[in-house]
Amino acid sequence: MNDSALWTNSIGMLFCPIPAGCFQMGEGALEQDEKPVHLVRFSQPFWMEQMPVTNIQYEQFDPKHRQLRGQGGTTSADQDACTNISYTEAQAFAEWLSRKEQKYYRLPTEAEWEYACRAGTHTAFSCGEELENFHFTQEDFFQKEMVNMRTGQGKPNAWGLYDMHGLVEEWCLDWYAPYLPEEQEDPCGPQDGAYRVTRGGSVHTQMEYLRSANRMAALEETRNEITGFRLVCTEVQPHFVGMRKRLRYWQKDVSQSEPQYQIKEEPIFLKPLIYVRPPQTDSEGPFYPHNHVPSIALLKNGDLFATWFSAKKECGRELTVLASRLRYGHEQWDPADEFYKIADRNMSSTAIVQHPNGRLYHFNGIAMSGTEFHLVSIFRYSEDNGVTWSREQYLNSEYSTNKPICAPVIDLEGRILVPADQYDMEAMQQGTVLFRSSATLDCFEQQTCYGKNRENFLTRHGTAGWIAGVHGAVLPLKDGRLLAFGRSESRCGRQLMEGKMPMSLSEDMGRSWRYRPAPFPPIGYAQRCCLLRLFEEAIVFFSFTDPQYDLKSGNIRGMDLTDSHGEILHGYGLYAAVSFDEGATWTVQRLITTAKPPQEYDPGASCPTFVMDKTHAQPQGYMQAVQAPDGMIHLISSRLHYRFNLPWLMSGHSLGQTE
Repeated sequence: MNDSALWTNSIGMLFCPIPAGCFQMGEGALEQDEKPVHLVRFSQPFWMEQMPVTNIQYEQFDPKHRQLRGQGGTTSADQDACTNISYTEAQAFAEWLSRKEQKYYRLPTEAEWEYACRAGTHTAFSCGEELENFHFTQEDFFQKEMVNMRTGQGKPNAWGLYDMHGLVEEWCLDWYAPYLPEEQEDPCGPQDGAYRVTRGGSVHTQMEYLRSANRMAALEETRNEITGFRLVCTEVQPHFVGMRKRLRYWQKDVSQSEPQYQIKEEPIFLKPLIYVRPPQTDSEGPFYPHNHVPSIALLKNGDLFATWFSAKKECGRELTVLASRLRYGHEQWDPADEFYKIADRNMSSTAIVQHPNGRLYHFNGIAMSGTEFHLVSIFRYSEDNGVTWSREQYLNSEYSTNKPICAPVIDLEGRILVPADQYDMEAMQQGTVLFRSSATLDCFEQQTCYGKNRENFLTRHGTAGWIAGVHGAVLPLKDGRLLAFGRSESRCGRQLMEGKMPMSLSEDMGRSWRYRPAPFPPIGYAQRCCLLRLFEEAIVFFSFTDPQYDLKSGNIRGMDLTDSHGEILHGYGLYAAVSFDEGATWTVQRLITTAKPPQEYDPGASCPTFVMDKTHAQPQGYMQAVQAPDGMIHLISSRLHYRFNLPWLMSGHSLGQTE
């Protein structure tokens, strides 16, 4: 392009001419949200900024932004791409500039952005099928090297635009929505939505996600070191297009009436169900081989509602949160369907809890990019048994290594406690922190009195601000203390306490914790324990007899389990321990298994098939449990749904399966 075709505005922004014309938007062979490919026409030419907005340009509008330069290990020069800008702030900058110059500046529509990026090409990238000078830094965000954010360092595309494939994700005007198949002119997505489109990828984006057609999205309030923007100058007012809406399986024909329960006093153990069921067709949503990290709630209408993630790999951008519903009185779960997904973000962790006020709360991590770390966490709620959901609010708005991966619980005051994994990568420590809601349940505060753990984190008499171990299972006790157990294996080695699982106790609502060995064996990766308070004034603890690293090595020990009759059984795998004195003693332990007949089960995730019999239960998995008013306990793993009651837990080991 001839440089004479460019023009510069009053604050030094260079603009390239983009001709009127048409193109095929989308990509038919790759990601689902890039389909269907459809024709888009542009009625008039427009001007697009040659490079992303720089620090020195944006700060003529907002001088206070200077203090945000260089966050996240990025360079901070005047000509570096301006980041840590929300969608709203980018819009405000465009409006300020429009008033200042009496021109119409705005964010580009998603269609304008892809059209300009392609610059007449039909290949994966504007430079061909491979990207020249690929800049990928690293996905884990824990690099020590400074990341260069200087604009205009590579080659421009055929229309003179720089940095369209990488550097910073760029805000677009549109709400994110599925494409419509019909031909469109000057389109701008639907009139409303949950997330805004971002395009182009960043310095932390893998090459496959830097393609011209690739779509991303983010909450409007998102601010981070990899998201920026560029503007267009045009008189064209884009047209809103409609949005295809499809009710998900978990939204269809949901009863809003409350059932009548009849307490079941006889011992019951029912055959496990499979709750992770693929959708009926591939077009109904993503369903991947790896389904893991379950959460379950019993709704006011008697339905059971389960959520979990589905992925090819746990740190992939494709990872999405699915949901299913077991309707009251039914024996088969609905097919899985998409529950929560922001395009090209790793959703990392998910958890739900039913509050006594009738609201169903959902918590989720949203990664900055394609990693399971570096997250913000959000919450939202439903008041109609999970059919519709409120807009997201931040649990914590700062990107961190907090992962809300564990079961939320309700404390004695009716506030919500949300355990979240916490990683200190410098000190090579990990544990669980606790978020506590306000009395009005509209915001959360991290309950930690120390910024980092102490060296005596896992000593018997140590005190620190974290729960010992990740994936912490937390339960309020009747005297106001908090009881917690955690997974004791760490990236930093097996952090055991006298060879046992560490138990954590807090007397100040999670701000500090004291530790002592639990009476239970430790667990490791691919395993998660859980706690449940029963209506019968008992506490039940679910865990595994052997840590995963011993299962892998073949060094399986099992454990002695004692039932209510004093009968001792040496067993292996998933067990329950029952306490009637607020966790002081655990007088009953039994395997979650049937005595007969032996049967092979596939528990999903990374757990191999196992034979359930009198002495063997599921060897590993992530567990979560609720209890229904009829006394039935519903325990889910990464694939299976177990159903039994306290009388069964209290019965002898010799009792067989009851249907």
